Amino acid sequence: MNFIKQFLGILRVSLSGAAERAGAVLTIIIGIACAVGALVSMLAMGTGARQQETGNARPDRVVLSSTGAQGIESSIPRDEAVVTLGLPYIKKNTNGEPIVVFTSFVPSEGQRRVTGNRIFLPLVGTTTNLLEFQPEMRFTAGRMFQRGLHELVAGNPCARQFTGFEIGARRSIHGGDWTIVGHFDEGHSQQCTVYADVDILMSTFSRNTYSQVSLMLQSAADYEAFRGALQANPTLHLEARREREAAEEQFKELNSLLNFVSYFIGTIMAIGATLGAV
Repeated sequence: MNFIKQFLGILRVSLSGAAERAGAVLTIIIGIACAVGALVSMLAMGTGARQQETGNARPDRVVLSSTGAQGIESSIPRDEAVVTLGLPYIKKNTNGEPIVVFTSFVPSEGQRRVTGNRIFLPLVGTTTNLLEFQPEMRFTAGRMFQRGLHELVAGNPCARQFTGFEIGARRSIHGGDWTIVGHFDEGHSQQCTVYADVDILMSTFSRNTYSQVSLMLQSAADYEAFRGALQANPTLHLEARREREAAEEQFKELNSLLNFVSYFIGTIMAIGATLGAV
């Protein structure tokens, strides 16, 4: 009780003189507020980025990549990818076919509507059963691309943020014209993603390996059993990750950069606030 009384007495004395040194008090308050605000805003950016990466992740979806590869550095030969279709514990569609998606990533360029700046966007070659693998994907205009054609489907964030993604627009890719035939929403994701037929895309860029193979399990509880079956197959040199783990691994460097910048700026602001208070 004596300690509380002493603390309240000191606090009362300090506050009683605040009006006489309003400039110093405001300097301290504003400095501390700016330091805390800067740190919180930067951490919020990192949290938002992580939510975008993993917002649509499901525990019954698995991503396969070549052993030891990180993100898009993975390289899976066609013959190995085909073998994955026969692995156990994979969910099948109404036609009895395994829900397995082959994917290839290619960098593409987009121009922002407001600033006109050009940035790189992910152009994803995939198979037409993508809608079975990602039921959260909903078309808001147009249709899915057709296999064997130079067609693209773009996420609504692409159409809002960048030019040249309207339905019917033609985009030049590696010397050929590709047509935008559909717009879609992808669950909680607000990232600009463009999909195309994986075989046509790989043929265009003279590639013979996939970047990754994604599949849906019969149940999330089958994950460990599936991993065991994968490792027991001597013809496959692949490793499996849950979809959330794969997404976090792919954006690990970006998250580390955001965290570093957050605490670096927060530290500088805190030092400035301390000097201002002194």
